[in-house]
Amino acid sequence: LLLLFLAIPDTFFDFFTDQESLQFQAGLQGERANEFLMYADTLKSARIDVFRADVFRSLIFIGLGIGLLWFFAKLKFTRPVFIVILATLVIADMWPVAKRFLSNEKDRGRYVKWQPESEARSFFKITPADQFILGTETGRNPRVQDAVDAAVSEFRLSVKDRKGMRVSEDEVNDIRFAALRFNTDYRVLTLNNPFNDGRVPYFHKSIGGYHGAKLKRYQELIEFHIQRDMQGLLNVMQNSPTREAIGARLQGSEILNMLNTKYIIYNEETAPIVNPAAHGSAWFVEDLIIAEDADDEITKLGVISTRYEAVVDQRFADQIGGFVSPDSSNAAIAVETHLPNYIKYIYASDVPQATIFSEIYYDAGWKAYLDGNEVPYFRANYLLRGMILPAGDHVIEFKFEPEGFATAATVSTAFGLILVLGVVFALYRHFRKEEEDVEY
Repeated sequence: LLLLFLAIPDTFFDFFTDQESLQFQAGLQGERANEFLMYADTLKSARIDVFRADVFRSLIFIGLGIGLLWFFAKLKFTRPVFIVILATLVIADMWPVAKRFLSNEKDRGRYVKWQPESEARSFFKITPADQFILGTETGRNPRVQDAVDAAVSEFRLSVKDRKGMRVSEDEVNDIRFAALRFNTDYRVLTLNNPFNDGRVPYFHKSIGGYHGAKLKRYQELIEFHIQRDMQGLLNVMQNSPTREAIGARLQGSEILNMLNTKYIIYNEETAPIVNPAAHGSAWFVEDLIIAEDADDEITKLGVISTRYEAVVDQRFADQIGGFVSPDSSNAAIAVETHLPNYIKYIYASDVPQATIFSEIYYDAGWKAYLDGNEVPYFRANYLLRGMILPAGDHVIEFKFEPEGFATAATVSTAFGLILVLGVVFALYRHFRKEEEDVEY
């Protein structure tokens, strides 16, 4: 098998990620097709060379291993000698690979490949794109700026007792962006392999990111719609990135807009694309379209205007029955608190409103409250939340309160108390018995 890999590697592997393949296909359709083709060929050749080098290396060690086993089977040497030679082969195999990542190499008394502890406390460094988002969000909202400043001041006070260790700017940036995440509701999409990316979610609420246990409906949304919206943006950026072309493409990116994608990072070293078409945390729609099943729902989602329409599975038809789109109204809704387990909205309208919330529908844990009273909510647009809100001024809250977790916590606490009481009682009986034995 390794000989086949060595001889014809591109028969088994294409040496490009799915996202790279999409980018190259888009580039080959543009004016710079020859440049993209040359780059793709060069990149593929370089990766094949690295692949072949490791395959050849593996063949050498497999050959040595086979030879060692053959000589040992023929009793040419004893077991201790066999173990020593085998251990030597293992070390010879692992040592140079480990040296690719770890070494004690020094330059002028300092380790070359070891990271200073002060730098290691922060996993990622901010980019100009991140800095732009921070400046934009704090500049437009003094409340966010105050929250960020307060978090940084509190952090600096908390680390004053560090002896001989300075606070790095990366650590301070971590605090800044943590405060930013807790006080804003925007989301960010990077066009560079977003669904295997850990850097953007480190600093922002993200459309992408990676997790081994993905929500099935979100993965289906990625495959059916989000990748299509992304490909449209990539085509524009690679061929005709004018302000008008980008704006038109953003207006047509219905799925990204309903996910409140406010910033799109095309190049980390420059300012991101600001998306004025993002729908925000919550918005009102005029029409609710009933879908027969999940297939019908995700299909209809690809053709509606998500700003004015929403698709609802027929299983939730009883919650929307009787809703009539208002001819005109004076209505507004705004998010006041946006935490991982608690979201609060302030709402006012003179007529009932069909409202879509840009949050994942998950009735196994998330509960909805209207003015403190629990109310039902439905799934809209395949995976978001929807409610028919009554006229008037109201407070809407979503709280993450999974019943199974609460039950388990109660049972755990109860058994913990029983265990403590049992230990106390056992100690009491033990010392009481010793006293009785002494008196006797």
